[in-house]
Amino acid sequence: MKKIIASILACTALMGAFSGCGDDNSSVSGDLIGGSVEDMDEADMPYGSTMKEVKSGKIPVCFDRRFIDDDIMMMVSDYFYAVQTEDEALFKSVSNPDYLSFVENNSGQSTADYLKGIKANEENNVGGDFKYTYLEVSDLKSKDEDTQTGEIIRLMDQTYADNKKSDTFTSTIENAYALTINVSSEANGSSYTNPDVKVYVFKCKDGTYIFN
Repeated sequence: MKKIIASILACTALMGAFSGCGDDNSSVSGDLIGGSVEDMDEADMPYGSTMKEVKSGKIPVCFDRRFIDDDIMMMVSDYFYAVQTEDEALFKSVSNPDYLSFVENNSGQSTADYLKGIKANEENNVGGDFKYTYLEVSDLKSKDEDTQTGEIIRLMDQTYADNKKSDTFTSTIENAYALTINVSSEANGSSYTNPDVKVYVFKCKDGTYIFN
């Protein structure tokens, strides 16, 4: 199973400067390399210049509002919460069903067991039972800028072919990008932040899916 997941997922170094989050409707102002925020059009600002915080989801999230929609971030929040609570129904609601079938067929794991494995890996990282406290998207890459996104697409195209679906996975994609997230959590009275968590978002004709 580790080989299956490793073939499509990889951690990368944290990239890009990051500005702190404002409230739900606030943008961050301040100096940028080459000039101040006030001197630039929003479209020309780098990722992280207009950060937004939303606390209405299961886990608070922070992201640049120009690049990511609120509903996408709510799904990302749901994904991490599903891992934390081992909520199989919630996990399935943000996952591609053909991918979950692929995992089951190639590892013999049910979705419930697969989810337990993801949680167990996180418990090993932080040393025990944990609670996610904050998700901060520090960088975003389009599917053309991120090689691992392409690996997922190739895997899913083959999976769709194996399942004899009429469409390729590629033909269903409307948008796709890779997020680098600072994932904060608490465990055993201590706080932890993992800055290297990659999450892949695919907005498709038949739904939006989270891969991690």
